[in-house]
Amino acid sequence: MTSAKDKTQLVIRGLTVFSSVGTSVDCWNDALLWSQAPTRELQQIGVPVFPLHSRAQEILREVCMTPRYRCLDRTAQMALASSRQSIRSIEDVSDIGVISVGSSRGPTISIEGFYSQMLESETKLSPLASPVTTSGSISSWVGQDLLARSYPEQLSHNLATFSTSMTCTSAFHSLLISKAFVESGMANAALFGGSEAPLTSFTFAQIQALRIAGQESGRWPCRPCAEGSQQSSGLVLGEAVGTGVLLRVGREDLRETDLVILGVGWGQEKIDSPTGISKEGVAFESAMRNALKGAGEDAQVDTVILHAPGTALGDTAEMAAVRRVFGDIAVRTTKHLTGHTYGASGMVSLQLAQHLLHKGNWPGVQYPTVAEMLLENPDKPSQVLINTAGFGGNAISILIGSAC
Repeated sequence: MTSAKDKTQLVIRGLTVFSSVGTSVDCWNDALLWSQAPTRELQQIGVPVFPLHSRAQEILREVCMTPRYRCLDRTAQMALASSRQSIRSIEDVSDIGVISVGSSRGPTISIEGFYSQMLESETKLSPLASPVTTSGSISSWVGQDLLARSYPEQLSHNLATFSTSMTCTSAFHSLLISKAFVESGMANAALFGGSEAPLTSFTFAQIQALRIAGQESGRWPCRPCAEGSQQSSGLVLGEAVGTGVLLRVGREDLRETDLVILGVGWGQEKIDSPTGISKEGVAFESAMRNALKGAGEDAQVDTVILHAPGTALGDTAEMAAVRRVFGDIAVRTTKHLTGHTYGASGMVSLQLAQHLLHKGNWPGVQYPTVAEMLLENPDKPSQVLINTAGFGGNAISILIGSAC
């Protein structure tokens, strides 16, 4: 007997990502051909970082023009800007029953600002200091914006909001929560994503203390999976936000831009250090194998988008796991063009996957890399597997295909 679920597919619709690359999937075609990464120097420190693209900055300023949103942290404002575009992709906004937006650092700029204010003066803190600096404020304000714009006459709506913080897997943890709501029938659709604004001196000091901070200038300050004299550039900070709507639709209702989720896998490994990654990449392997298991006979992966932060240990461990699972397979990365965007990195990779599935264009990178990064797909990839990993030994992999 065929169930109603068997006749539908779980899809991501309305994927919207703002990063240093731009504000749409079309920007990747040009970005991959750039001769220089779009960086600037972090103020007062002089290290390279990847800020939001100028067009994204313009969209963000539009959000900040609303008086009630000016006081919010940049992570929440970015989530508002992105979610407004994602929500336009569905006909009935009332289908959204849950909002879950992840962030590794949370409201970084506000937390650091209020803390500095407390140390430097004897004046009392603003009443906003507590509500604005909670990590939950990111999702809850996206929810407030949806209520204000879609239900102006109503005092409430049947809506649950969650914020997840699992370092670099935060966005995909939000996807897991959303998947559980949609597949259980607790919500017809869910808005999920990740937002990160980590371009601060304190955040840089944190990664510097871990001895993984990238401080080189030049054309490619972040070089994931580099080899030879270019190896081990280190982690370079980038800011980004991404959101999408997760829902089940019939095959006849699929849209060309939909991303079909074929499998989701996760893993947790025993760790010897707080950064939580083994030389073998055990959590990566578990996550990838579980995603393939979820896809079953439909799994035909021909491209992997690596988490690859640009650190020697992280990149090597992930590549070891990929080779054990797939052998020789084409691998791709985003971080040479976007930096490490922490909790939003999964969303940036989703946008690159969307580009690869629809356009197939991968001209390679302009520094020496592992051989797999130079492998070309015969045409466009049919399925793309995306890896993310976070502190604490956790990893999540998502297997996706195109709707067409």
